[in-house]
Amino acid sequence: MPNVTRPIDASVIEKIAEHRSELPEYIWLAFQVFAETGARAGSVFALTTENLIALDGHCVVRMYYKKASGKKAESGTPSYVIHSISDGLAESLQAYIRNTEIQRALLKRNYIFVYQCETFRTNSNRMPSVLTSSTFSHHLQKLCREHCIYDREGQLPAWSARSIRAEVGRSLFSRGASPETVAAKLGNTPSVAKMHYDSMYPADEANLRRALYEQTLEATVTQASCPAISKITPMYGSCDTDKECHNKNDCRNCSQRIEKRT
Repeated sequence: MPNVTRPIDASVIEKIAEHRSELPEYIWLAFQVFAETGARAGSVFALTTENLIALDGHCVVRMYYKKASGKKAESGTPSYVIHSISDGLAESLQAYIRNTEIQRALLKRNYIFVYQCETFRTNSNRMPSVLTSSTFSHHLQKLCREHCIYDREGQLPAWSARSIRAEVGRSLFSRGASPETVAAKLGNTPSVAKMHYDSMYPADEANLRRALYEQTLEATVTQASCPAISKITPMYGSCDTDKECHNKNDCRNCSQRIEKRT
């Protein structure tokens, strides 16, 4: 049996967004990158300024996946995935990069998520820090405790990059994405993507069935084909037609009768 990571509830992600102003900027930015790309922790925290690229008028992120780099090298394919990100997130990342140039200049690599520890004094000579999984999870768990944010089982969410990644994959499948599409985004194979993330919550299944209903059954009866359809489906003897009705138990000649479109 695969070791399937439990996805973070989508409702919890929405609640975190409501309190984003209480998070350090680098935590909220990393959170958005995880939510939009579904990338692994090592890939996100290792992002450098060179990985933020302008392409065809939009900003993309070049996300390297070390886990699959060996197999990709053997097959001659790149060991990275190009992710499109929202314009708002791109602008926020670029602004953060500009505001942290001094800290970044002290490091050997141009990591994006660099910051000065809050416990250091203002003129401290200690080196700036680069965001890690433990720091990321600590801030999110702290926020959940302070605002009593619980998952669908009434527990404090177990925050990790893997749980956000699992929700990204699950959400894609629930919206009808193919295993190939999910695998291309998450940097794995279609079989692995389907095994780990192909699941739906009851609400997802209900929305999918509703969409299918609108595309098929609901389209067979339209106002154009039945111009006299009332807002409330008439029952025998209870319709509100203006025409004289001689027999309320016989609706064969009623103008409000719904017929199947041919």
